[in-house]
Order: sequence, then structure tokens, then C-alpha cells
Amino acid sequence: MTSLKSARSGCTKPVVVLLSGILFLVSAFLTMNISTNIMNTTRVGDNTKTRRYSTHFYSKENTTNFGTKINARGINGGNLRNSLVSQQDMILFKPETSCYIYRYSEYGVKKLKPNQTLAKLGCTRRLPKALIIGVKKCATGTLQRFLDLHPHLETVINNAGAFSVSDIGNWMTQLPLSTSDQMTIVDIPGFIFNETVQHEMDSAFPDLKFLLILCDPVKRALSDYVHTIISLSRLPENRRKPTYRYDEERAKNITLFQGYELFGSTFEETITDNHGNLNTSHAFIQYGIYIKAIQTLFHNFDRERTLIIDGHEFKQNPHCALKEVERFLGLSAFFKEEQFYFSSIKGFYCANVTDRPDVHCMSSSKDAGGKGRLHPSVDQNLLQQMLNFFTPYNSQLKDYLNRTLTFT
Repeated sequence: MTSLKSARSGCTKPVVVLLSGILFLVSAFLTMNISTNIMNTTRVGDNTKTRRYSTHFYSKENTTNFGTKINARGINGGNLRNSLVSQQDMILFKPETSCYIYRYSEYGVKKLKPNQTLAKLGCTRRLPKALIIGVKKCATGTLQRFLDLHPHLETVINNAGAFSVSDIGNWMTQLPLSTSDQMTIVDIPGFIFNETVQHEMDSAFPDLKFLLILCDPVKRALSDYVHTIISLSRLPENRRKPTYRYDEERAKNITLFQGYELFGSTFEETITDNHGNLNTSHAFIQYGIYIKAIQTLFHNFDRERTLIIDGHEFKQNPHCALKEVERFLGLSAFFKEEQFYFSSIKGFYCANVTDRPDVHCMSSSKDAGGKGRLHPSVDQNLLQQMLNFFTPYNSQLKDYLNRTLTFT
């Protein structure tokens, strides 16, 4: 069975790094003894131009002419010297080329530049080339925020809302402005579970690529519950959904997307029936059955159009996953390991990218609606019921993808 692209393939093993370092030193020593400069002569019309490149791999002289291109499958050629030199081709963020002005705040501020500047830069709303399609509460928001750091990407920080072919004009007005050398990415977490939207998107944008991030379905259900509580608490009382104890007859008439109405005063009450058994029809549970949704997705779209990211690995090493996204989307290399650091205070990784103060850390659990929220204490018997329910689906997913995820 054909394997899907894996976000882990962008990671470098420690042993390989050590060996590459040794070979690099040997190569550099031999090169310096053979020649101190490399002459590269090209003919343009009737004039001959000679360019001088320093053998020091990281000099600014050879940043655009010396190295290899990175495509969707990695670095071409596999040559050690070229692999190292290609790091010189990594692009930098240039605020003057963006449609936005960036300011620091906890949630980040992106403000449009004056209209005259936007016109000069060619800023307009462009059709998306890629979608983040889920899964909800598996770090889709963090993935989107970090991808927005890339100079050649523009994303919608607050998602563009429900998509409909009949109302595509209104939907487009919610997309960000971008320049001609930027790609627009939209976050639609429910896309993976909505076949109707999949067909509509395919008819409107036939060349879309998809980023799908998956995580432990048990933890995902808990995160979804906490997220829903916080979301409901922000609404006026007259707009809040009623709280129900599980009712078997009522549950039969509720679809997956209405399932959040079955909401109890505790997590246990929310996802169990009157006998204390797991209510497997509840949306919190159904959204964790990834195999069914992915099989439908691959029935509607070619597998090669989807990059699956392990949510746990992304949280542990965001740089690695982001490098793979770059390759998958055919973007110039930008992300570096030193751009991310682990915050012991917040409990997750934060970004530190020059000239992008608007993206730093996702808001912490102490903030309203923040990330890294504390999960409620749950009865161990219920957690075991959930684990027992998801295990066979996770095993099917492992076999179907021919890949082991951290929760499979």
C-alpha cells in the first residue's frame, strides 16, 4: 500500500546529524586546500560576466546562485555539500513586501497597509491553494498561526466561515489579502467530516492540497468538551444551547453536527447514557473516528493531495512538521529550529521570528479561550471505555495509512 507523506520525514536523526557534521568538516578542509575561490562564468548576449564565490558556505555572496532547490519530496541530489549550501537559499521575512503591518499582542495584530501601498504591492484576495481540514482540537489553530509566519503564505487567523458554492463571493471577502508570490491557506476544521463541502470545494478549486493534523481521540474529546464550555459561557444566556441529560429517543434524531446539544453538567454526563455507558453517537466521540472520514476523503480526492501530520509530534517539535509542510506545498525554505522555543510557563512551543511580533505564543490556559487548557478529572472507567472504543478504529487507521501515529 502506498504510504502517505509523513511530517516525520522532514526530521533528521541525531546520528545522521553527527555523521553529516564530520563529513562536512572533512569536505570543507579538503576544499580549502584545493582552491580558495570558485569561478563561475556565464555568457549573457555578447558580454561575459564572471562571478566570484567564496568557499565559505555561509557567505552572502552565494545565497542565490549556489545550492539546490527543495521540492515536495526533499532535497534534490542528496549531495552533502549541496544539502548544506542549500540552507543559504532560505528566505527572510521582509515587512516591506507584505500587505500587512504587524504589531505584538497576546493574540497578534495584523493591520492592512494604506490603500496606495496595497495597490503598489498588488495586494488582492486570492483563491486558496491549500486547506487545513482538521481535526478540531488537534492544534489546527497553532499550525495555522505558525504557517502564517512564512513570507510566502497568508492565512485566515479567524477562519473564513462556512463555505458554499452559491455564496462563494461573500466567502472570498473573508480571505486575506496577498501578493502574487504568496499562497493563501484557509482553516476549515470540519471539512474532513463534511462530504458535501468536499464536493463543493473540489468543483470550485480542483487543485487544492490538504493539511490534516490528527491527535489522540480520547484527549481530543476532552479538549472539545472544555472548548465548548468556554464557548458557551461567552454567549448571552438566550443564545446558549440547552443542557440535556442523555435521552436515547432524542439522540436518535440528532445528526453529528447537532450532537453538541447533548451537553451535561460534567464530561461524564455529556458522553454517557442513563446506564453509564459511553454514548458513541455523541459528536465528541464521532469526531475521533478518523478512519471513516479519511476513507471518504481519499475516495473523493487523490491521496497525494493530503499531508497527514501527527499532532503529538507537532507539539513536541513544530519545526520538523513545518519543514515538511514547506516541501509538501513547494515553498521556499524559511522555518528554522531556532525560531521556536518551549515555554515552561505556558507549557507549549512559542515562535520567535524577527519582524513578526504578531505571532509569538498562543494564549495560555489562564486566558479566556486560551490554548493548553486544563482538562477535567475524568473517571478512569469511562476513559477505559473510550480507549476500548477507539482502539479498533485506530488500528484500522494504522493499517490503512501504512503508518504508525503516536496514538495508534
